[in-house]
Amino acid sequence: MARIEFWFGNFTQSLKQFQSVTKNLSTDFTNDALELSSLISTTKRDSLNLYKYAQADLYSIQNKFKDAANEFKTLADNPNLFILNEFANYKYAQMLIANNDLPTAIKILETLSENTKSTIFADKSLFLLAQSYRFGIKDVQKAVYNYEKLLEKFPNSLYFDRARDSLKVLQTNNG
Repeated sequence: MARIEFWFGNFTQSLKQFQSVTKNLSTDFTNDALELSSLISTTKRDSLNLYKYAQADLYSIQNKFKDAANEFKTLADNPNLFILNEFANYKYAQMLIANNDLPTAIKILETLSENTKSTIFADKSLFLLAQSYRFGIKDVQKAVYNYEKLLEKFPNSLYFDRARDSLKVLQTNNG
């Protein structure tokens, strides 16, 4: 319900719904709910751009990846949007992956993962970058490098265990 309210631009109602959902931190969608609620909280004053982001998010759920990519790119290309810009850049990279444009997605993910000014998506970007090399490009060396980098730079990351497990599988399979 919170996400539907978000898509309709009812940000205050959406935020209330997300806050009730995030009380139980053990559910699978809690992290997504926390992410979207923090986005709404910090950017709701710019409701026009937040609404554009919500529409792009809806397109992505509807598997309209090219439409979503266009909307996210518009927001990602605007450096004045600060936090919304980072969210849009990450989602834009995801849409590029869905559209099989891995080289462009990888450039964006590298930039996000190396951003020293803001690390909102640094670990998440680094994990998706490693996954892109592993499963998309099939470059095991670069996948291993990025998994190791994540483990080194972000020991408290939500992606730490998954990166470590992926690294073990790659090292076992490739000697």
